[in-house]
Amino acid sequence: MSTGVALDIEIAPDSRILPPRDRRATTEAIAKVYGECARLAEEQRDEDVIAAADTLSLFVSSAHAANTQLHAIRMWKVNALANLGRGREALELLNWIERFNGVSFKTRERKAKLLAYAGDAVGCIHACTDAIMALPLDKKTSREFRQLCLLRADAMIANGQHDDALRLLTDALRGLVPNYDEMLTLRRAVKTPEALEQMFLFLAPHFSYAGHRARHALLHYSVACRDLGLLDRAIFAARQRFLIGLQIVRYGEREQQIKEDWTRQALTSMLDLRADLGSLGLEFFLISGTLLGCVREGGILSYDKDIDVGVLTELPAETIRQTLASSGRFKVRALTTDRLVQVEHANGVVIDVFLHWRENGVIYHEGQKTRWWNSDFELKDVEFLGGSFKIPSNPDQYLIENYGDSWSIPQPEFETFVDTPNMIIQDNDHMVWYFYTRLHDYYFAGKRTQLFKVWNALQELIGQDAAVSNAMERIKLDSAPAPMLSR
Repeated sequence: MSTGVALDIEIAPDSRILPPRDRRATTEAIAKVYGECARLAEEQRDEDVIAAADTLSLFVSSAHAANTQLHAIRMWKVNALANLGRGREALELLNWIERFNGVSFKTRERKAKLLAYAGDAVGCIHACTDAIMALPLDKKTSREFRQLCLLRADAMIANGQHDDALRLLTDALRGLVPNYDEMLTLRRAVKTPEALEQMFLFLAPHFSYAGHRARHALLHYSVACRDLGLLDRAIFAARQRFLIGLQIVRYGEREQQIKEDWTRQALTSMLDLRADLGSLGLEFFLISGTLLGCVREGGILSYDKDIDVGVLTELPAETIRQTLASSGRFKVRALTTDRLVQVEHANGVVIDVFLHWRENGVIYHEGQKTRWWNSDFELKDVEFLGGSFKIPSNPDQYLIENYGDSWSIPQPEFETFVDTPNMIIQDNDHMVWYFYTRLHDYYFAGKRTQLFKVWNALQELIGQDAAVSNAMERIKLDSAPAPMLSR
């Protein structure tokens, strides 16, 4: 709170504030910058947060160490550096803060997250251990505790300690209701049939619960079965999720969330990816929905959730994963394919990097269940999101092959794995599993056209399924548009 006294503050030539000798003036100078940083952090203006925090870089005496607002300002700077892909600088600053202010729960929690993006799984595990021990006594079973266990389990998985990660989560969550992210990490820890059995025993009480946790439990158990190649069981669980979901959620119940503008974060993540791939002699180009948004809309599609890029390379995916994992700004997600590398930037943007290759005059790339072909192409530069990036030199041809002749017209009812012209199914059982999962998702979202597209495609692969067929007939009646009243 201001005392009403005018501040007598000296400014160094480089805009840094010279610490006042008067304690009251010092407190008010810090408080002013604190208020500015709080506003800038809320507005996600990371570069401005750093600039504001740097004005207090000379406040380094022992008298300043006890000021909690100064500590908060420097922690905001740590976050801003990480968001801008400057994770190693963020770690250096955090180490300095711990020397200056001492180690705390908040510093070790933040260090654990930074180390996860630096590819230092062991360091992340140790930082999580310290943070859990430093938790305030009233938070030992709190949300913070669960988040730390989740982060530690993720790091253990990255370090190859899958069984230990599974044990940590099942012990930490015993008697609690696991949330979606906890179930996600739980199934990523499953690498053997024995681990799958442990996951089943943990989730079994939730499968028949009359609420959303039943849907989530069946989904993640289904994915774990799929990843182990147990497609029959995976399909059964996905089918059961759809049938049970009809009793739990209403048609169209899921609210459409409007995503905040993430253009700035997307640009940062793409520039960082280009720099890190450049160390391997690789240069990416925009593909799929990202290319469609670039060419048709001049930006990111409003419904897009991630960035799709491709690289033409013979390098193994693991080499790319290791390079990105050690960059200090990308966390690599585990996948069951050697042709796709999925990463998450420290600012939250997810990028799918598809490995492309030439074969018989055609360029291919693939995911976990399908492959796509495109006519051979060279690359050219375009402006996108304020930067310059590569795209196929004949984008019209590429987009026609991907989306059909009407690609230039928005098609809100387009279903990627039904309507894509250049898609080749590699595994029918995998597609059956996918279509069962999408029946639930499209029902929940109230997307009637896509729902029945998927159902028709599913019937072509499996023939008849009486229980699902009856459910779809009821949905057809319940979701039919109301008739227009004649005047």
